[in-house]
Amino acid sequence: MTWSELRDLVTALPEDSATKAAAAGDHTGHRWSQGTYLQATEVNLLQLIATTLWRAHLKGDPPEMTPVEPPQLEADERRLAIEEARAARNKAVLDRYAPSGHRPTPSSGRPRSTTG
Repeated sequence: MTWSELRDLVTALPEDSATKAAAAGDHTGHRWSQGTYLQATEVNLLQLIATTLWRAHLKGDPPEMTPVEPPQLEADERRLAIEEARAARNKAVLDRYAPSGHRPTPSSGRPRSTTG
């Protein structure tokens, strides 16, 4: 078997296989299948519908319903750390080039032109 044949076999594995789970950072077996993600989404949408109907027709606060969250994987934690580092770096660059004593705000846009 050649390396390209092995690569083709591994990439053709189902999404909930142990090999793909380990490659995605799940070494403890908590990776969800596509069906489990779909079921969690259905539960969350049903909770949203129940909350909306409760507020519309019963005119009160519905009971607290916690959404179904997927398990956190090592790959998710790495991605979150990279996103936080990127945001901090971008903020540092923007702060470095901001005029002294002036902090840009999200609502301040470009100054309007007074000519024509």
